[in-house]
Amino acid sequence: MSLRARLGIVLALGVVQTTLYFRLNHHPPRPSHLLPLTALDRAIPFWPGTVWAYFALLACELVLPPLVRTREMFLRLVVAYVLAMSVAFATYALYPTHYPRPEQSNPSWVWQVLLAQDTPECCLPSGHILVPLIAALALSRERRSVWPLVLVALLAPSVITTRQHYVWDVLAAVVLAALAWIASGWVLARRAR
Repeated sequence: MSLRARLGIVLALGVVQTTLYFRLNHHPPRPSHLLPLTALDRAIPFWPGTVWAYFALLACELVLPPLVRTREMFLRLVVAYVLAMSVAFATYALYPTHYPRPEQSNPSWVWQVLLAQDTPECCLPSGHILVPLIAALALSRERRSVWPLVLVALLAPSVITTRQHYVWDVLAAVVLAALAWIASGWVLARRAR
């Protein structure tokens, strides 16, 4: 599969994901819930400067998937992505959650961009972890390298240090990504038969 084709598919999925996300993020269909804070949520400091790592994690959603070169692995990535995001969007619609953001007296311009675009809604599961993690799984399998998983692991704490997500959201995203990855292998194996 050509790079152009992979980019086209990733951009198309990105447009659909962004449209649905902003719709649910800005207009939750039912009252939103707060989740209980874990001891880890309380222990991890609010660190607004990690907003740069947060945006880098978001960039991974577009940058990592086209790096998957083989048709089979890219198809598995897309199937896992569709399965996982279907569950995520159903959860955002049926059981919306939000994380109350801390006040800042003098937020940076990049923080203001984040606040203007992304409301505190659509927390569980963290799509900001889910998509890069699925892409990293595909890349790691294809390249037989851990660097994509290490990259996502290094950037992942930013969703908590920016108070965009609970620890629960990250755990749910990791479990959902793993289940979607396993299910995508099963779906494609059945299709091949």
